[in-house]
Amino acid sequence: MTFRKRSPTQHALFLDFLTKHVDIFDTLFDHAIDTQSAYDWFYSIAYELLNHFYPKHTITVTSRDPEYITPAVKSKLRRKNRLMHKGRVEEASALAKRIGEDIKRKCQTRLAKLDGRVDAKGMWAAVRQFTGRQKGTTEVSGVTADSFNQHYADISTDTIVVYKMPV
Repeated sequence: MTFRKRSPTQHALFLDFLTKHVDIFDTLFDHAIDTQSAYDWFYSIAYELLNHFYPKHTITVTSRDPEYITPAVKSKLRRKNRLMHKGRVEEASALAKRIGEDIKRKCQTRLAKLDGRVDAKGMWAAVRQFTGRQKGTTEVSGVTADSFNQHYADISTDTIVVYKMPV
């Protein structure tokens, strides 16, 4: 998946650039030939600024990852892991707190959509999905209590082989 990292530093750099180069947009409206060309010009500038200050990053999020693992959270988890390996524990623990807040926010928004008083079954299904627990037991075809007992009886029985010494 591709995503754009966002940080306060990037926001500050972007806003600083806009305040210093606000004249770009003034010339747009002063010399606009028609509405469509002004829009196209604005869109191309805005897209270039977006790519410059908030570049795209690619990260792999698989179906095995829980729902609350977004590309941004996974990127932060990898960064935390690199910091821990480098021995920068304080930075890693600060990042871990931010990761926890992101996960908490994601779970809260998911659970906020459900009304536990009306749909208790749906609420518990969402809780089980977040905790990774499965409801009930899974059935395996062809396995019964008798076949299970017979299997364990077979593997727990010691067969004694008596060897006769040649005379």
